[in-house]
Amino acid sequence: MGSMVRSASLAEFLVMLVIPLAIAALLVYAGLRARRRAAIINSTPRANIGMADDGYRAFEGTIEAIAGSPVTSPLTKSPCVWFHAKVEESVGPRSNNKVGRHWKVLNETTSRARFLVRDATGACMIHPDDADVTPTDRSVWYGATIEPTDRNPLKVGPGESPSPGFQNLAGPDTRYRYSEERIYAGAPLLVLGTFTVGAAGGNKASETGASVRRGTGELPFILSTSPRDAQLNLMAKRGVVAFGIAALALAIAVLIVWLRLP
Repeated sequence: MGSMVRSASLAEFLVMLVIPLAIAALLVYAGLRARRRAAIINSTPRANIGMADDGYRAFEGTIEAIAGSPVTSPLTKSPCVWFHAKVEESVGPRSNNKVGRHWKVLNETTSRARFLVRDATGACMIHPDDADVTPTDRSVWYGATIEPTDRNPLKVGPGESPSPGFQNLAGPDTRYRYSEERIYAGAPLLVLGTFTVGAAGGNKASETGASVRRGTGELPFILSTSPRDAQLNLMAKRGVVAFGIAALALAIAVLIVWLRLP
């Protein structure tokens, strides 16, 4: 590696240096974002839906599909209340060393259907557009056709890796990559967002128009099927991992500079 760094042109050296620095910067941002999210969750006390006033609130309850009618996720055909699905194609040289290959997004969609969250005091409607979502489970799998033939891939929870592990991504059965996240009716839900009571009294969202549909200018709109303590632990773990890998990337950048020195 030392001889490669020393013999590289100035432009090549700068590319070698910029890549780990860029990775480190992105990971530091991700770590700080996770810490900020944890701080907001920790500092926003849980409110009761049926007793809350307008404003930025935190609720914990159970998810219900409106009128008992769930939506269907496009890739696994699972009945749910929310999904995010993406299909990507592997493009570039199809060789075993994977050099020059990358994933091109062909189709990506996120459910905009509304659903309810209910606690012991009432219910409110959730408008999931633009929310920062921690889903119930997610899947990543591969196939030979743009439409997956496997509708029952491995499903893993938050914080778990959905990838089936190392595999030869140059084969015909891995031309397409599918990913899908889902939230189901009956799951617990932690909500942080701007709550609006509605015009009428009562506890049912269909009667009150009570809803959460966004964050504020400074505070995020969070939907998480992980309970409050589990979400805090997940954010702490993400922060540690992000900062750890960022430190490794910075160490690589320092090594590259050191190897370049005469």
